[in-house]
Amino acid sequence: MKTKNRALTPLLLALPLLFAACSGDSPEKLLSSAKQHIAEKDSKAAVIQLKNVLQKAPSNAEARFLLGKLLLDGGDFVGAEVELSKALEQGRPADDVVPLLAQAMLAQNKLEPLVVKFSDTKLGAPIANAELRASVAYAFAQLGKSEEARATLATAFESDAKNISAQILNIKMLMHQRNFEEVRIAIDKLLEQVPKNAEAWQLKGDFLLESSGATEAALAAYRESLKQADTSVLSHVAIIWTLLSKKDNAEAKQQLEAMKKALPNHPQTKFFIGLMALDGGDLKTAQEQSQFLLKVAPDNLRTLQLAGAVEFRKDSWAQAENYLTKFLKAAPASMQGQSRLMLAQIYLRGSESAKALAILQPLLDDKSQIPAAFSLAAEAELQRGESKAAESYFEKAVKLNPKDSRSRTALALAQVAKGDERGFDELRTISGSEKEITADLALVSALAGRKQWEKSLSAIDVIEKKQPTLPTADNLRGRVELGRGNRQVAVEAFERALKRDPKFYPAVASLANIDLADKKPELALKRFQEFLQADPKSIPAQLSVIELKARTGSGDADIIEALTQLIKNNPDELKPRLGLIRKQLDRGELKPALSAAQDGVAALPDQAEMLAILAQVEQLNGLSTQAAATLNKWASLQPNSPLPYTKLAELYIAEKDQAAAAQSLRRALAINEQFLPAQRLSISLDLAAGRIDAARQTVRVVQKQHAKDSLGLMLEGELEESQKNWAAATAAYRAAYTKTPSTDLAIKLHHALLASQKNAEAQALAAGLLKKSPNDMAFTYYLGDTALSQKNYEAAEGFYRAVLAIQPSNAAAMNNIAWLLNRAKNPEALQYAKKAVQLQPKQAALQDTLADIYATQGKFDQAIEVQKRALELEPSAHLHRLHLAKFYLSAGRKPEAKVELQKLADLGSAFPAQDEVRVLLAK
Repeated sequence: MKTKNRALTPLLLALPLLFAACSGDSPEKLLSSAKQHIAEKDSKAAVIQLKNVLQKAPSNAEARFLLGKLLLDGGDFVGAEVELSKALEQGRPADDVVPLLAQAMLAQNKLEPLVVKFSDTKLGAPIANAELRASVAYAFAQLGKSEEARATLATAFESDAKNISAQILNIKMLMHQRNFEEVRIAIDKLLEQVPKNAEAWQLKGDFLLESSGATEAALAAYRESLKQADTSVLSHVAIIWTLLSKKDNAEAKQQLEAMKKALPNHPQTKFFIGLMALDGGDLKTAQEQSQFLLKVAPDNLRTLQLAGAVEFRKDSWAQAENYLTKFLKAAPASMQGQSRLMLAQIYLRGSESAKALAILQPLLDDKSQIPAAFSLAAEAELQRGESKAAESYFEKAVKLNPKDSRSRTALALAQVAKGDERGFDELRTISGSEKEITADLALVSALAGRKQWEKSLSAIDVIEKKQPTLPTADNLRGRVELGRGNRQVAVEAFERALKRDPKFYPAVASLANIDLADKKPELALKRFQEFLQADPKSIPAQLSVIELKARTGSGDADIIEALTQLIKNNPDELKPRLGLIRKQLDRGELKPALSAAQDGVAALPDQAEMLAILAQVEQLNGLSTQAAATLNKWASLQPNSPLPYTKLAELYIAEKDQAAAAQSLRRALAINEQFLPAQRLSISLDLAAGRIDAARQTVRVVQKQHAKDSLGLMLEGELEESQKNWAAATAAYRAAYTKTPSTDLAIKLHHALLASQKNAEAQALAAGLLKKSPNDMAFTYYLGDTALSQKNYEAAEGFYRAVLAIQPSNAAAMNNIAWLLNRAKNPEALQYAKKAVQLQPKQAALQDTLADIYATQGKFDQAIEVQKRALELEPSAHLHRLHLAKFYLSAGRKPEAKVELQKLADLGSAFPAQDEVRVLLAK
């Protein structure tokens, strides 16, 4: 039977090629192919073939040499050094290899090793020796050893008077000495000798820029350089920098495209890709390039500067601080300006005003006088409470740049804060002269702060005229209407904002908060789900959906699964990981939380928050040594933050290592002597060790640092309270309260008066505060707790009911009323307890109260079910288990009671109520 002729399939056509590949060419054929590719200037194909040669014949010195040369030309200096070194070891003549090896080391800035290795080496071929001498001379020059450089350069010319590399270095040294006439003569002579030499044309471009600023002529010279060799890195770089300085970004991008084709993997190419991505707001690409560069050249100044700027724009403050600090340590003053401004902003975000001022100081003294530096210095002074100094800096910023609306706005706000109405006029003036809305936003905020609602709305109208298509104005209207109590009008405004921009998260978040206040969590959930149809990748919205599902009855397992999936879809996002870990900790799942935290640090090693939570989870798992190591990693990531060392001190205190804790606190305070958490911890440590005088000394330091507020006086009161010196504590709290009245200080003063048995004064203080601020819920709640502790149950109930009058949804007050009513055998107790649990179903203490009330009313089955829920919510709260056992006994369910009691007995001294457990077990 004849077969029909069929067209061969692509697979069959490919088979001969596959078999040919499998059989393999000889190393000689592959080497010949590589040389052909080199002749055709196809370096990529040549590199592949040379690597194939070396796979089959690792000792082929010629292949090593050619590969090293290609890698050097392509900018892979590390690889070039490796291959050239092996070629030399395998017998390739030194005259061929050593000059190129020296260039590879030079390109990596290995100046000292180059000088040590080759300063005394003399090659046989005059041209090769001259090339090597030129490289060594260049290394000497870079090391600042000008005499050695000149002497070595002379030996290069002795070997080869016309050596190109030596002439180029001589021109560079003349340029450094700014002998421009000699430079011109030398370049003309060189170009006459080698008119097609790319580096000579590149030097001519440098000369034209440096000597006369002839930008167009310089660009023409650089382009001629690239015409001769499109791999001339310095010419590409010079053209791009020149175009960027002219603000010709479009032309610079075109030049970068040419550079990417010629030098796709060169670090300079990667740098410009990252720089332009950063400028265009493509932070993902910018970060990818900066991370690549950090692996290749971790100490390069431009790399550190770019990486710092990228992390700053990504709000990764710790990593940005790390890179920028390293950059500033090595960079010349001329390069430092922008990095100092960024670092100052990072310090201001962390309320480290003293550090911000210190980092800005060279810019404040500098004759160039950067307006932004004075503006940031003003913000730092405001943080310190030095309003006069702040105003002085703002005035300098405005004087240097009268159009700086930010500083003018800040000055106007300072006037408003002092009650000077002219500040409002200035804000309106700025608004009228600016297209930006900075002053308008400040005006709305200032007017709303004074509850001048109609004027606020008028200011918002101006914003809408400036930005008619954006949701900003409607969102602000919603906030103002909410502040004045017009909830429905606020809802309509937020909904209009969302119509303008369906992806505007602040508006949907405000609407959801209104729904939650109206006890409509299902509606809030629906809003976020609709929002996600417009912006399905919104992390805040997805997290809000998960949180609302938890509120509306989703089980913990579903919530954990949703967070896990969110992390899987967004592995680089921090908040979902933190949410998962916190949820696991809430459930007492320490091992899964540890695993999640370890995964988080592996995925986000440069995130301080991730390291902080890992240390917390490690400590909870009893892994104190690992927790200390993690905190030290955090400290190395944020070398200028006192927080990691403060957390380390807390860890050592928990481990009862007082000496190590004190040392960590000293390190924290050495970084920031005004870091209050470390100061407070130091006081506590001294008090625990009986070092009362040392604690008082720290309090005095705080008082001096915070002379304008009541903080130091409050700390003095707390110290004296700890020593039961009630008279001194009362005096300190009273002075603090007089200086800056607050609920917290009122509570402290009231408690001290009671402890001093000055009941009449305490009562007068309470009455006066309640009359002045009848809606002060925190103080009213405190009075309820105080009455409860004094067994004044009637007064306690009255205060808790007053709390509910202020805030009807206060579950804690409702729970306390339920307990008090149950104590009085009032059946209404059940109603209050049920409502408290309905408001906060995840609170085990509320479930415990409800179960107790069911038991008091003889409803033991309901009591048992509710108590089980309490125990599920807080498995480590052993009193909940004891109560459950009691309910089982009361219900006649002795076997089940025995199981729970035995679990408590097995705890031994970890559960102090063992006497009661033994009595109950005996029943």
